[in-house]
Amino acid sequence: MRCESAKSNSGIMAWLLEHADEHVFVIADGAAFGPYADRVLKLQREHPANITVCLPESFEWLLLKAAIVGSRDAEAMLADPSSYIESSRYFSWERYFTDCLERLTEGQPFAYGKDKLADAYMAEANASKAMALIACRNVR
Repeated sequence: MRCESAKSNSGIMAWLLEHADEHVFVIADGAAFGPYADRVLKLQREHPANITVCLPESFEWLLLKAAIVGSRDAEAMLADPSSYIESSRYFSWERYFTDCLERLTEGQPFAYGKDKLADAYMAEANASKAMALIACRNVR
């Protein structure tokens, strides 16, 4: 398994066009992906055997929800995010989840950064936890 960042939601389409003949599983932040969804889903319909798209709340939310990091703080926050997210400090829930994951993993093998996913997340047991949360299907 290989995990690559498209660097931004807007970069996903260009990345997919370069890799459309490969088996690709795209995970994008659902809330921020709206302007790009139509073009990406159209490309998915053109390459149904190769491209699968999944749009959770945010990628960081998915990693926190998978309990790979294992934090009681994260469990409580995920149960009721609106009680934890200060809207004057965070532009979006995605930014809050990113900040939370970065704080919880700082200095650990799971240290989170947007540009490159730590290898610890891609260990089979950990990747399986995240993939178990994903309920998606190819759109045809």
